[in-house]
Amino acid sequence: MISPTRVDCLLLRAVIIILSCVSCGVSAMLELRDSNGDVCMLVDANFSILVTAKKDGDAVRQTTLENFNLQQGGCDDALATLVMNCTVGENTMFRFVFNKVGISVKLVYSFSFYPSDLFPELPGQKDYTYKGYISKGRRISSDKSSFKCNTEQTTQLTYDPASTPPDAGSYTFSVQLTMRNIQVQAFNVKDGKFSPAARCLADSNRQKLSVGVVVVVVVLVVLPLALTTVAVVVVLHRNRVSATAAPVGWTGWWRKILPKQ
Repeated sequence: MISPTRVDCLLLRAVIIILSCVSCGVSAMLELRDSNGDVCMLVDANFSILVTAKKDGDAVRQTTLENFNLQQGGCDDALATLVMNCTVGENTMFRFVFNKVGISVKLVYSFSFYPSDLFPELPGQKDYTYKGYISKGRRISSDKSSFKCNTEQTTQLTYDPASTPPDAGSYTFSVQLTMRNIQVQAFNVKDGKFSPAARCLADSNRQKLSVGVVVVVVVLVVLPLALTTVAVVVVLHRNRVSATAAPVGWTGWWRKILPKQ
């Protein structure tokens, strides 16, 4: 039986690499400034991380981490990193890692923690090694644009080979990242604002689906209704014409029954 533990962490709006609290909330803009004081990275994202502890393949504990504090970060011409820390353990870290490859930008998510920080109540917990999990890198945009995705997406992070492998017989962990309403830009930020955004495939598919639904509604509902209305108007018009016009052959028929003079 899984006993969920919810861990909420405060998310701050940072205006410089050194922490500066401007506003707090579920989703807030994060800014990094370079040594000249110019904004070099923008991150606006609402996300949560579900960590599951397993024993012999069975889930025994779950912890949900939501909203992190800006810890540190850095920007240069080809690599930009934003490091965030959850208040549950000073070494519980989540990272946005941006790599510029040619004119494209690749994004990697990274998460690391000590099991003893997230699951201090686990019976027989003897593995105190630092755990790291990463996502597959994916190209998100060009280096001149931001990346935006409103659709909720779930990513399973995999165990980082650079981390210490778990001891035999100890607990294992799975890490699931849920990202929603994200917009990021790590290169060529102008005037502290996002550049026009490249949209994620999921948003594009939703937009196409919406257009398709509208077309189907028009074809199956609106168009038949319009044709039916036109047909009714035509029939009514013909009936009115027939009611006011003299019958065909009326004059000839009347003359036949009148007595001859």
